[in-house]
Amino acid sequence: MNDPAAPQPVDENHPIAGRRAKLAALRAQGVAFPNDFKRRQAQRRDLLFSAAIPAKAGIQRP
Repeated sequence: MNDPAAPQPVDENHPIAGRRAKLAALRAQGVAFPNDFKRRQAQRRDLLFSAAIPAKAGIQRP
């Protein structure tokens, strides 16, 4: 049962505790994960529809 060659289970608590400590330090400095995403959809829509690009619809057969 106690085979010395058997692999020992990996302790996963130590790395997780380190990550939580780093996150706590980041949160102490301010917002850890800022959400500063801003949409520019209106600007892009104007750019797309202002360009005069000729287009053909339908299938052209030889």
